[in-house]
Amino acid sequence: MAIRKHVEWDGKEFRGYVDIGTGVQDDTLPPATEALVFMIVALNSNWKLPVGYFFLNGLNRTDKANLVKQCVSRLHDLKIVVSSITCDGASSNIAMFRELGASMDIQDLKPCFPHPDDDAQKISVLLDVCHMLKLLRNTFASTNMRDGDDEIITWGYIEKFHKLQESEDLRAAIILNGHARK
Repeated sequence: MAIRKHVEWDGKEFRGYVDIGTGVQDDTLPPATEALVFMIVALNSNWKLPVGYFFLNGLNRTDKANLVKQCVSRLHDLKIVVSSITCDGASSNIAMFRELGASMDIQDLKPCFPHPDDDAQKISVLLDVCHMLKLLRNTFASTNMRDGDDEIITWGYIEKFHKLQESEDLRAAIILNGHARK
């Protein structure tokens, strides 16, 4: 996530520089502009917990993949099973997936990568659905997408569909079709 670029003295040291856990804290490092946060979410319960964060100013796919592997390994040491990794569809995350051994390429789909510490386990990679729907919405609103018949798909179709979903006519049709199937 993007953060405000700001360096501040806290009375003991300057805060706001890039920090990836190396212990180096001086003005040779650039100010951070991003935060990378690792959070675990229970699949069989109702809780989530941040387990790591790093202040960055850009990070290549290899370094990001190494941070993911370290996080997964440390969780494995604590007997926590990581079954999937979810993130937004940024190109840096897609490149990180490739570095880990997964691929989101539709021609070469590999939706998981090997666990760094457990050869028997695979870790799935997922794109955050809410974020991907927002990207699709923005694409509809800003470009002229075309359907299979080369007709332009406009934002107006989305607005009409939304109005139809809110209407009682659609609800009545769904209920009627539901009863007709019984």
